[in-house]
Amino acid sequence: MVNNDFKLAYEILHDVYINGAYSTIKLNETLENIKNKERIVRIVYGVLDRDVELEYYINYLSKNKPKPVAKVILKIALYSLIYMDKMPNYAVVDNAVELCKAIGKREFQGYINALLNRFIKEENIPLPKDEKEKISVTLSKPLWLVKALIKQYGKDKAIAIMSYEGEDLEHIRPNTRRISYKRMLEILKNEKIAYRESGIGGVFVKNTNALRSLFDKGLVTVQGKSSMLAVKALDVKESDNVLDLCSAPGGKSVYISESLTTGQVVALELHEHRVELIKSYIRRMNSKNIKTFQNDATILRKDFVNKFDKVLVDAPCSGLGVIHKKGDILLGKSMQDVEQLSALQYKIVSNALEYVKKGGYLVYSTCTILREENYNIIGRLIKERDDIELAPMENIGRENNGSIQLLPIDEEGLDGFFIARLRKI
Repeated sequence: MVNNDFKLAYEILHDVYINGAYSTIKLNETLENIKNKERIVRIVYGVLDRDVELEYYINYLSKNKPKPVAKVILKIALYSLIYMDKMPNYAVVDNAVELCKAIGKREFQGYINALLNRFIKEENIPLPKDEKEKISVTLSKPLWLVKALIKQYGKDKAIAIMSYEGEDLEHIRPNTRRISYKRMLEILKNEKIAYRESGIGGVFVKNTNALRSLFDKGLVTVQGKSSMLAVKALDVKESDNVLDLCSAPGGKSVYISESLTTGQVVALELHEHRVELIKSYIRRMNSKNIKTFQNDATILRKDFVNKFDKVLVDAPCSGLGVIHKKGDILLGKSMQDVEQLSALQYKIVSNALEYVKKGGYLVYSTCTILREENYNIIGRLIKERDDIELAPMENIGRENNGSIQLLPIDEEGLDGFFIARLRKI
């Protein structure tokens, strides 16, 4: 009989690989009432993190391309053989074979049994001779990304970026409408929640039941350090009229709103269900000065032209700055996807600049690290337009000339994030 951890890990990964589900959402749904979930979580995230490596071994060992279901089972088993030291090899093979039976795919049993036993006997499967292909396998990152990062950052820095694993911590900040930063620290101490201050009005903590209770009450919220810096770059004044053009789930809009008294935030999002996410965030945080609308940012709104003091464009992006947190970001992605996103980002920010008043500011941010989605967008705009200029961001605590690329390897707790500020002249 198949081990239940193996079976649940398969159900989650099947939905991620074959149906395009998000791993975090699927994990939460599947494991909501499961007590001992650590091993399942480790297998799921481990397989996604080592996907390129596991794919390489399967291609090496198998003459024929396996069916998608068989490939998912093989990846779980191979990951377990390589990285799950407490599970004996025979148990991994038995579970993989039994899993075929449990899901009604007996026809894969012989193939999977043979391939796994061959892997066990091989001991040392040769790595590619090409340096970049070898890096791709050993770091388990797609070859197109390896090439792009080496070209833009150099080999050593690219390897450091791709090797970064991050911490298992959340970055939280107080809801300043309800409690001060000082009061938040007092509550954390009283609740015996260990924390590390981040230096920008937030702390790093482990996600616990006590923390979730504070979150549900709207006393604190989870917001990344880099995300907070993007808002700080706006340098919002209390009477500003601010537009957050790609707002969901709403964290930046809410953070902006806490600096306003007579001003307001207009928060826009393309899809209705994402507008609802913003509204839910607003309710939890008791934010009163935010208006939400469904809106397509690629279409110019004439009623918004020259209307806003500050505009934030946290653009849709490839998310390459947070791959250490989200193992499924890279699945099925290519450089072509990055180029398509770049075209979308340029269109959105071009419209957004029309909404900025003369003398006002636009902040453009992404959680990614390639020039195509960052410097190239801003550089093109400055070259094409004579009504904008880079404006240094004095209050983010980092030297810059109006744009900055943050890397997770630069500072503890940072995500890969690009931030640029433009002034309308």
